[in-house]
Amino acid sequence: MHDESEAREALAAARGAALIYERFVPFDLEVSVISARGADGDIVHFPVTENRHDRGVLATTIVPARISERLAARAKASAATIGERLGIVGAYCIEYFVSGDDLYVNEIAPRVHNSGHYSLDATQMSQYELHVRAICNLPLVEPKLFEAAVMANILGSGEGDYLDGVADLLTDPDVKLHMYGKRHAALRRKMGHFTVLAATPEEALAKAEAGRAKLSWRRALAELEAPA
Repeated sequence: MHDESEAREALAAARGAALIYERFVPFDLEVSVISARGADGDIVHFPVTENRHDRGVLATTIVPARISERLAARAKASAATIGERLGIVGAYCIEYFVSGDDLYVNEIAPRVHNSGHYSLDATQMSQYELHVRAICNLPLVEPKLFEAAVMANILGSGEGDYLDGVADLLTDPDVKLHMYGKRHAALRRKMGHFTVLAATPEEALAKAEAGRAKLSWRRALAELEAPA
């Protein structure tokens, strides 16, 4: 809701149902910090990532986030404080809205997170391994980013369950594809993702956008050839 009149309309439409009223926060971009914390309080952080959405669903993660080192350090410090105060053990993610030099906590996810899937390919240790290390009281080591990376979610279109363009996508040696084995590509359902490595975030983003343009959903071949 952007103003009081919209809130009143929603209240009337709810007809007595419980609602949560939130003030709209204008922001420049969203970033996230994935951390892993052990029971002994030891904590490590992945690089701060920059997130883009498709109508409320995460579509693209850029790492490292294109923000100042000072703001990235503040985000990590905040994530450490939240993990400590909540007593989290394991991997977790804190999302922030960035507005100028201000950070607003948007989401606390006490688990591995979609915005950290790039770590399967772009760091020496994934968020999943660090989660296991943390809950098993094994040493935590700071993740190292090999190169700038972009993780592109492959979202369903609702127009079919067969993904075209995979072979063309995989001709790029800097692309690593992960599919989740889901049968039905419902609208904006997360069906898989691919990660692109490059020298700069901008180069990785351009490659990811080119790769995404190669993919499209359609009905399975057998369905197309079936008699009317």
